[in-house]
Amino acid sequence: MPAEAPATGRWQSLTHQEGAKVMVTTKDGDRFVLRVEHAILGCRAAEKCDSFSQQLSELMNLLHQWVVDRSDAIDRAYLAPDADGFVFCVIRKGTLFDPRFEDDLSDLDLRVCNDDAFSLIQLRVIALPYSSSQTVESFLNVSNAFVAQPSR
Repeated sequence: MPAEAPATGRWQSLTHQEGAKVMVTTKDGDRFVLRVEHAILGCRAAEKCDSFSQQLSELMNLLHQWVVDRSDAIDRAYLAPDADGFVFCVIRKGTLFDPRFEDDLSDLDLRVCNDDAFSLIQLRVIALPYSSSQTVESFLNVSNAFVAQPSR
């Protein structure tokens, strides 16, 4: 890549050239030399990271409201990371099967799955009858989970 004049503004333009390298120097003097292709991949990853953070925030708001709207039937709910993305585990107050509740949960699952606003998030949903924390631990890592506990 031919040498270019130092940037005079707050940004510097780099044009992709096959096999070219770029050097980035941090304000504390660390230098990173990498192929332009890798710099481009890094920029794309940073953009996705920002988008993912926004999507996760929106998902948490949606799930919180869903729990609040069903506080009569929900004891607590967890949102936890798992190997494929996230698991939303709802612990019901009762122990008997409730087909209406299961339909609502399926609708929520489909809504998240089909909404482009959550395109970077993989979500699995499960409902359990009233269970102890120890039982829930067999389904997810509670210590890494966000917990929603509606007012009783």
